[in-house]
Amino acid sequence: MPVGGFDEACYPGGSFVLDDSGRVVAAAPLFEDSLLVQEIVRGMSLPSVADHELPVYNREELLWGSLRLHLRDAVAARGVSRVLVRLEDDLPSALLALLAVDALGPRNVLGLLIERDDAVTPQEAARAQARLDAIRTLAARLNIRLIERAVEADRPLQDDAGAAGAPASRFRDLSSSLCVEDTANALSAAVIASLTKTDYAFAIGLDPAHPGLLAPFGDIYLSELEHLAKYRNGLSTVLPEHLLGLSSVERALDVIVERAGYNAYPDAPYAERIVTLIRRLGAPMVDAVLEAVVDRNLSLEDCPLYDREPEAIALIGLLVQKGESRRRRLPAVPVVSARAFAEGAWPEQLAWLDLGRNGADLLSVEALAKQELERLEVEGTDQLDRMRLEVMGLLGSIFGLSPEQLKELSSDGVASQIRFTADDAEVQMRNLMEEASALYIDGSPFFSKN
Repeated sequence: MPVGGFDEACYPGGSFVLDDSGRVVAAAPLFEDSLLVQEIVRGMSLPSVADHELPVYNREELLWGSLRLHLRDAVAARGVSRVLVRLEDDLPSALLALLAVDALGPRNVLGLLIERDDAVTPQEAARAQARLDAIRTLAARLNIRLIERAVEADRPLQDDAGAAGAPASRFRDLSSSLCVEDTANALSAAVIASLTKTDYAFAIGLDPAHPGLLAPFGDIYLSELEHLAKYRNGLSTVLPEHLLGLSSVERALDVIVERAGYNAYPDAPYAERIVTLIRRLGAPMVDAVLEAVVDRNLSLEDCPLYDREPEAIALIGLLVQKGESRRRRLPAVPVVSARAFAEGAWPEQLAWLDLGRNGADLLSVEALAKQELERLEVEGTDQLDRMRLEVMGLLGSIFGLSPEQLKELSSDGVASQIRFTADDAEVQMRNLMEEASALYIDGSPFFSKN
């Protein structure tokens, strides 16, 4: 298999050959095509590769190189040469722009800055200006072209009572998505999204028509981007320091959770309660819970901190479940984890919760049908027993039977005799009906012809 990305899979290279004793006798390089030929004779000792010549499997290095290869090949497979990245003053979008530069070169990467005029107070205006300055500085560091566009201020829908019928974030996300698509079409560029696996888990808060050909970080949790960014910045200092700490990850999680909570539950006090409970866990613990539920298929009761924060853990599982149908319409994702969302086999209504199966194998259609028939058979037998007891009780009250007589009538032997008698009566009734139908000629009684 050639090195590179194919659909959702990525092959980074690095194949190796082991002899009978488990020593590496040949190894191919990582992230480049090569032909590895090694002749092996059983029972013959071969010279092994020196330790200093073996590739070092650093997780961040392997992950970054794999994503770079996959992005390069995914863009080429679509017949385009340029990509568009919407830039925010946050870690996911900045790191995605850097990944695109490494994969395609700075001339093939376009940055998009969306400016809004929704600042009301001087403090908000200062924060908005600081955001614009940070994005422009990042684009200059990456040496990419930056397109700046302005959209109108947020104007949420109003209901009959005059109150906001939808959060302002919904209008903001929709207008931004339209702006991204319009810019990409005008410049003949493919959109790549800065969504992480945490975003996909809380997909209920995302626009169903989220623009993007691909989301390279869609199978990587938000908190892991911090380590990936520090690794890449160690090669060359590009990303600003304020994006490399845990505080940047926490700010990004706040946006994700707030968007999911208010989109899932329009009731503002209830949504605020949900957001507060989940935020209290912190980004590393939220991602640890998601990893337990999604990647390891654990039940909610087995998740970290369930004994201390059962409400927050249950809410995370509920939001993951509610976002299943929306998650399937988001951009494609390269699979780099033990279990990606794309591998889900559950119907949309069941989503990613195993509903108490605790990791057991999924039932086939045949096994599910057999299980359902057995359940119906048991329920039918139980219902017949209840009906028999009720009928016996009614007969006892009519004929004045004692409890001992009722018990004897309800025994298995008498019940079998009653069923046999009932079946015999049914056969006799069917025979009588057939004899009566034989007296009809051309659909009319015989006496009608006299």
